Amino acid sequence: MFDTRKSQDGNRFRRGVFCTIADEFVNKNEIKISDFLSENYNLMAYKLVCDDNDGQFKLVASMCRNPESESQVSSEDTEFSLQLVDRSELRDDDIPEDQTSPIFFRSDISPLFHDYKTARHILEQLSGVPEVKELIDTTDKYVTTGPVSSIDQNLVHPFIVVEGMDATGKTTLTEELEKRMGAVRYFTPPSSICSLRAFFDKCPEIVRRAYYSMGNYIVARDIIKECQTRPVIMDRFWHSTAAYGIANETSLEDMPGVNHTVYRWPEDLLKPTIVLFLTVSEDVRKQRLSGRGINPTFEEKSLDKDQLFRKRLCESYRHMREPSCVEIDAGGTVEDVRNMALEVLKSSGVKLNNMEST
Repeated sequence: MFDTRKSQDGNRFRRGVFCTIADEFVNKNEIKISDFLSENYNLMAYKLVCDDNDGQFKLVASMCRNPESESQVSSEDTEFSLQLVDRSELRDDDIPEDQTSPIFFRSDISPLFHDYKTARHILEQLSGVPEVKELIDTTDKYVTTGPVSSIDQNLVHPFIVVEGMDATGKTTLTEELEKRMGAVRYFTPPSSICSLRAFFDKCPEIVRRAYYSMGNYIVARDIIKECQTRPVIMDRFWHSTAAYGIANETSLEDMPGVNHTVYRWPEDLLKPTIVLFLTVSEDVRKQRLSGRGINPTFEEKSLDKDQLFRKRLCESYRHMREPSCVEIDAGGTVEDVRNMALEVLKSSGVKLNNMEST
């Protein structure tokens, strides 16, 4: 689906969204798309087709806008030829020095959010969807005074985040640290919006990440209060939201470079005292997953099938900064991983119990 108003540089399309639809759902979705187009005159829907004669790919208009505006569609808008290019066949002077995906240079299409306002703005564009409206209304109940201020960042007790892919031992370590430090564990998305997770996990990446971002801001409010009386151990936070957004929207060739701003922590979100990043070999991870006996999520399936996706995800975690992630090999026993984590915390000046000073 594309916005056919010409952009300032003269391109025919301002922006668009490609989606794949299984054959059995085509008719049902075409009705929904047609209804949507009737309310948005500047949009048109196209199908990607291959010409049987010359093998060329084309974008062909499959549905028009509201019948009343049908006369506004010019012949220029009904069909476009496409050229598929293999990056490896490009000459050196055809390849830009910065190969970073352009998606990370536009806040209106990027799945990375560095402030509350931008994430909320994306959701507001879909406020007519019941689940999105419920998310916005719920967030309003918790995030009522605006983003976190610099005063809120002054925590009495440590706020520790444990990151990592599925089945790397995050839950086990957070339980161990909870007991060892007399802490309380938190999770994201929080219970107040967890019922919406299944819906948003099926949405486009930018909407899905906006959902997880709202969860981060909601839970941050509770953590600020909690850390005034005891430590908090968090199972995933902003680094996961960002890392999955990057890994899902890039290839290894166009991932943002190590110093790119996408890896910078949001200034209006509570910053952890320290972030631990657990890693294990893929064989160990699969073995642990097989023993869970639960249905895998979409992202767990991607991790299982796509080696390059796993590599992008790990690289994204390793590029994070302010704060960066402290990597821990979690392939050993529970005791080994716990002791390594405690040593990292102690060497970083984190209080391990009420008898120790920061």
